[in-house]
Amino acid sequence: MESETTRLGELYRQWKEAEKAKNQAKEKWFRAVTEELEQEIPAQVVERVEATDDEQALRVAQRRFVRYRVVDVARVSDTEYDVVLEEDAALKPFTYVNKSDGNVYRRDVVEGSPTLDDEGVREELPELWNEITEEVTERRLKPLDQLTPEQAEALRPYIAMPKPQVKLGAPRPAKPEELDAEDVGG
Repeated sequence: MESETTRLGELYRQWKEAEKAKNQAKEKWFRAVTEELEQEIPAQVVERVEATDDEQALRVAQRRFVRYRVVDVARVSDTEYDVVLEEDAALKPFTYVNKSDGNVYRRDVVEGSPTLDDEGVREELPELWNEITEEVTERRLKPLDQLTPEQAEALRPYIAMPKPQVKLGAPRPAKPEELDAEDVGG
């Protein structure tokens, strides 16, 4: 038993050290990818949001469009704003074919589940907040399937998307056509 656990302990320590080195190399590569992508002209989009003022339009856009940076907010009407968004290079997927080792490396971006800014709803729409919550020992949200379509629509500006996670896709062997391609990044 002692020799088996000694060997297991050695392998475990080696694995942890290798994992730490892999994570450091991954983060360094992610930074290099972001720096390269920042050299490109970022994609811009315009999205229309409902809000009562510029500040609320900004908050709604930041909650909803998490892969983008807000560049500008412009009033369109009393209740609508156009928000100019710019793609965030740090949250852009990237694939690189390494012809030297014959592998494909990917930076993937994974979306999380949306959440509701219930404090924002409570402050800005107290009647709706009372309708969509129930008291137990404290108020809590009702199950979403119990909300009316009107309540769900009124909550839309308060739905927040979590910041996507950037992950390293498992390197895989490149296909012959990938190795023959001129442009190996992007």
